Amino acid sequence: MGVMNRILLLLFSIIILTAAGICTAVFLHAFPDKVWNDQLQMLLSRKETLVALLMLCIVSLHMIGVALSTSDDGTQATSIHEEMIVAKTPTGSICVSMAAIKHLSERVSKTIAGVRDSRASISRNDKDQLHIKLTLFVAQGIDATIVSQNVAKEIQSAIQTSLQIRDIPIDVFIKNISNERIDERRVV
Repeated sequence: MGVMNRILLLLFSIIILTAAGICTAVFLHAFPDKVWNDQLQMLLSRKETLVALLMLCIVSLHMIGVALSTSDDGTQATSIHEEMIVAKTPTGSICVSMAAIKHLSERVSKTIAGVRDSRASISRNDKDQLHIKLTLFVAQGIDATIVSQNVAKEIQSAIQTSLQIRDIPIDVFIKNISNERIDERRVV
């Protein structure tokens, strides 16, 4: 869902919430009958009310269309665009989550000698090409340039073997060269 659709949804939700609050107040007799009847008569006699109701209907129809929209291959357009990549194979399309590629990159990089820990972030440019940014914690006494080259080569090989995607740019950032214990977050 794009930014504009999110803003429309926010405005639509605020309008519906306000209308529900007013209806609840009228139902609970928070306003005297004469007050809300006079206000309702004035509101119904104005042309602006009709325009506002028509705009509300248009926004409602648009939001229903966004909720039900799909891409050409029948999958949800928002999830494909934001969190998935589509790998084309001779037998059809395969949707792979960006998180799966991230975990594969981290797992492969940790198998390289000299890498103590790694963290990856995956991004995609306008042409749907992947880009991997890898942060490494390297052991002391190891050539960091060779380790970086080995890590990039192994990750590209693993992704090519798994997904048939080639030539993914990988930026390697050495965050720490040390034999100290790495603080890891515990997963419960």
